[in-house]
Amino acid sequence: MSLNFVAVDFETANQHHASICAMGLVKVSDGEIAARFSTPIRPPHGLDYFSEINTHIHGMTEEDIKTAPILPMAFLSAYTEYMPDNEVFVAHRASSADMSMLRKGLGIYDIPMPPNSWLDSWEIAKRYVPGLKNYKLTTVAKELGVYEKGHHDPVVDAEMSARIVLEIARLNDIDSIYEFNATVLHP
Repeated sequence: MSLNFVAVDFETANQHHASICAMGLVKVSDGEIAARFSTPIRPPHGLDYFSEINTHIHGMTEEDIKTAPILPMAFLSAYTEYMPDNEVFVAHRASSADMSMLRKGLGIYDIPMPPNSWLDSWEIAKRYVPGLKNYKLTTVAKELGVYEKGHHDPVVDAEMSARIVLEIARLNDIDSIYEFNATVLHP
Protein backbone atom coordinates (compact mmCIF):
# COMPACT_ATOMS: atom_id res chain seq x y z
CA MET A 1 0.00 0.00 0.00
CA SER A 2 1.54 3.31 -1.03
CA LEU A 3 -0.71 5.60 0.93
CA ASN A 4 1.53 8.50 1.91
CA PHE A 5 0.17 11.69 3.44
CA VAL A 6 0.25 13.92 6.50
CA ALA A 7 -3.00 14.50 8.39
CA VAL A 8 -3.16 17.89 10.07
CA ASP A 9 -5.40 19.66 12.54
CA PHE A 10 -5.27 23.16 13.98
CA GLU A 11 -7.07 24.70 16.93
CA THR A 12 -7.66 28.43 17.26
CA ALA A 13 -7.69 30.75 20.25
CA ASN A 14 -10.77 32.60 19.04
CA GLN A 15 -13.04 33.00 16.01
CA HIS A 16 -10.23 34.28 13.77
CA HIS A 17 -8.70 31.56 11.58
CA ALA A 18 -5.27 33.19 11.95
CA SER A 19 -5.32 32.69 15.74
CA ILE A 20 -3.85 29.17 15.62
CA CYS A 21 -2.96 28.06 19.16
CA ALA A 22 -2.19 24.37 18.56
CA MET A 23 -1.16 22.07 15.74
CA GLY A 24 -1.19 18.31 15.35
CA LEU A 25 0.38 16.27 12.54
CA VAL A 26 0.20 12.55 11.83
CA LYS A 27 2.51 11.21 9.12
CA VAL A 28 1.33 8.16 7.19
CA SER A 29 3.90 6.19 5.20
CA ASP A 30 2.92 3.17 3.12
CA GLY A 31 -0.47 3.02 4.80
CA GLU A 32 0.89 2.99 8.36
CA ILE A 33 1.06 5.73 10.96
CA ALA A 34 4.75 6.54 11.13
CA ALA A 35 4.91 9.62 13.36
CA ARG A 36 2.83 11.97 15.49
CA PHE A 37 3.65 15.56 16.37
CA SER A 38 1.79 18.14 18.43
CA THR A 39 2.70 21.57 19.73
CA PRO A 40 1.04 24.60 21.25
CA ILE A 41 1.47 27.75 19.17
CA ARG A 42 1.49 31.38 20.25
CA PRO A 43 -1.06 33.26 18.12
CA PRO A 44 0.05 36.53 16.52
CA HIS A 45 -0.11 39.76 18.52
CA GLY A 46 -3.63 41.14 18.46
CA LEU A 47 -5.15 37.70 17.91
CA ASP A 48 -3.63 36.14 21.03
CA TYR A 49 -6.73 36.30 23.22
CA PHE A 50 -8.77 33.20 24.00
CA SER A 51 -12.53 33.27 23.59
CA GLU A 52 -14.58 31.44 26.17
CA ILE A 53 -16.18 29.18 23.55
CA ASN A 54 -12.84 28.13 22.03
CA THR A 55 -11.34 27.44 25.46
CA HIS A 56 -14.44 25.37 26.26
CA ILE A 57 -13.91 23.36 23.04
CA HIS A 58 -10.19 22.60 23.33
CA GLY A 59 -9.33 23.54 26.92
CA MET A 60 -6.40 25.82 26.07
CA THR A 61 -5.76 29.22 27.67
CA GLU A 62 -3.20 32.01 27.50
CA GLU A 63 -1.12 30.13 30.08
CA ASP A 64 -0.67 27.20 27.70
CA ILE A 65 0.96 29.28 24.98
CA LYS A 66 3.12 31.73 26.95
CA THR A 67 6.40 30.12 25.87
CA ALA A 68 5.12 28.42 22.71
CA PRO A 69 6.68 29.15 19.32
CA ILE A 70 4.89 31.30 16.78
CA LEU A 71 3.28 29.54 13.81
CA PRO A 72 6.08 30.04 11.25
CA MET A 73 8.70 28.53 13.57
CA ALA A 74 6.52 25.59 14.62
CA PHE A 75 5.04 24.83 11.22
CA LEU A 76 8.21 25.23 9.17
CA SER A 77 10.15 23.04 11.60
CA ALA A 78 7.47 20.32 11.46
CA TYR A 79 7.14 20.70 7.69
CA THR A 80 10.87 20.15 7.22
CA GLU A 81 10.85 17.06 9.43
CA TYR A 82 7.56 15.41 8.46
CA MET A 83 7.01 16.50 4.85
CA PRO A 84 10.35 15.93 3.07
CA ASP A 85 8.67 14.34 0.07
CA ASN A 86 5.99 17.01 -0.35
CA GLU A 87 3.18 14.63 0.61
CA VAL A 88 -0.49 15.48 0.45
CA PHE A 89 -2.12 17.11 3.48
CA VAL A 90 -5.33 15.51 4.74
CA ALA A 91 -7.73 17.29 7.10
CA HIS A 92 -11.35 16.92 8.10
CA ARG A 93 -13.18 19.93 6.62
CA ALA A 94 -9.94 20.99 4.96
CA SER A 95 -11.27 23.74 2.72
CA SER A 96 -13.50 25.40 5.30
CA ALA A 97 -11.19 25.04 8.30
CA ASP A 98 -7.59 23.83 8.37
CA MET A 99 -6.49 25.04 4.93
CA SER A 100 -7.94 28.47 5.66
CA MET A 101 -6.38 28.54 9.13
CA LEU A 102 -2.92 27.73 7.79
CA ARG A 103 -3.22 30.19 4.90
CA LYS A 104 -4.36 33.02 7.18
CA GLY A 105 -1.97 32.08 9.98
CA LEU A 106 1.08 32.08 7.70
CA GLY A 107 -0.24 35.12 5.81
CA ILE A 108 -0.02 37.25 8.96
CA TYR A 109 3.75 36.74 8.71
CA ASP A 110 3.85 37.18 4.90
CA ILE A 111 4.70 33.51 4.41
CA PRO A 112 3.00 31.76 1.47
CA MET A 113 1.19 28.47 1.76
CA PRO A 114 3.34 25.42 1.00
CA PRO A 115 2.64 23.93 -2.44
CA ASN A 116 1.20 20.66 -1.12
CA SER A 117 -2.15 19.40 -2.35
CA TRP A 118 -4.90 18.79 0.19
CA LEU A 119 -7.60 16.14 0.48
CA ASP A 120 -10.61 16.44 2.75
CA SER A 121 -11.46 13.38 4.88
CA TRP A 122 -14.97 14.83 5.28
CA GLU A 123 -15.49 14.77 1.50
CA ILE A 124 -13.95 11.30 1.22
CA ALA A 125 -16.27 10.02 3.97
CA LYS A 126 -19.34 11.54 2.28
CA ARG A 127 -18.48 9.72 -0.96
CA TYR A 128 -17.50 6.35 0.51
CA VAL A 129 -19.65 6.08 3.68
CA PRO A 130 -23.16 7.07 2.59
CA GLY A 131 -26.13 7.48 4.88
CA LEU A 132 -24.61 8.88 8.06
CA LYS A 133 -26.72 11.37 10.04
CA ASN A 134 -23.81 13.84 9.72
CA TYR A 135 -20.17 13.73 8.73
CA LYS A 136 -18.56 15.26 11.79
CA LEU A 137 -15.13 13.86 12.56
CA THR A 138 -16.31 11.87 15.58
CA THR A 139 -19.42 10.52 13.80
CA VAL A 140 -17.39 9.18 10.87
CA ALA A 141 -14.63 7.85 13.14
CA LYS A 142 -17.15 5.97 15.31
CA GLU A 143 -18.91 4.53 12.25
CA LEU A 144 -15.59 3.21 10.91
CA GLY A 145 -14.36 1.98 14.31
CA VAL A 146 -11.41 4.39 14.47
CA TYR A 147 -12.67 6.82 17.13
CA GLU A 148 -10.10 8.08 19.65
CA LYS A 149 -10.85 9.85 22.92
CA GLY A 150 -9.57 13.39 23.18
CA HIS A 151 -11.52 15.15 20.42
CA HIS A 152 -10.18 18.70 19.85
CA ASP A 153 -6.67 17.72 20.86
CA PRO A 154 -5.09 18.48 17.47
CA VAL A 155 -2.97 15.34 17.26
CA VAL A 156 -5.96 13.16 18.21
CA ASP A 157 -8.11 14.85 15.56
CA ALA A 158 -5.34 14.53 12.97
CA GLU A 159 -4.99 10.85 13.81
CA MET A 160 -8.74 10.27 13.48
CA SER A 161 -8.64 11.96 10.05
CA ALA A 162 -5.72 9.72 9.07
CA ARG A 163 -7.46 6.58 10.34
CA ILE A 164 -10.68 7.50 8.50
CA VAL A 165 -8.76 7.73 5.22
CA LEU A 166 -6.84 4.52 5.93
CA GLU A 167 -9.97 2.55 6.85
CA ILE A 168 -11.90 3.77 3.80
CA ALA A 169 -8.88 2.85 1.66
CA ARG A 170 -8.79 -0.64 3.20
CA LEU A 171 -12.52 -1.20 2.70
CA ASN A 172 -12.33 -0.08 -0.94
CA ASP A 173 -8.98 -1.60 -1.99
CA ILE A 174 -7.47 1.84 -2.55
CA ASP A 175 -3.68 1.77 -2.69
CA SER A 176 -2.81 5.42 -3.30
CA ILE A 177 -4.03 8.70 -1.88
CA TYR A 178 -4.71 9.82 -5.45
CA GLU A 179 -7.11 6.93 -6.13
CA PHE A 180 -9.80 8.47 -3.94
CA ASN A 181 -12.69 9.88 -5.90
CA ALA A 182 -12.28 13.23 -4.18
CA THR A 183 -11.42 16.75 -5.14
CA VAL A 184 -7.73 17.53 -4.81
CA LEU A 185 -7.47 20.98 -3.25
CA HIS A 186 -4.61 23.33 -3.98
CA PRO A 187 -3.46 26.22 -1.78
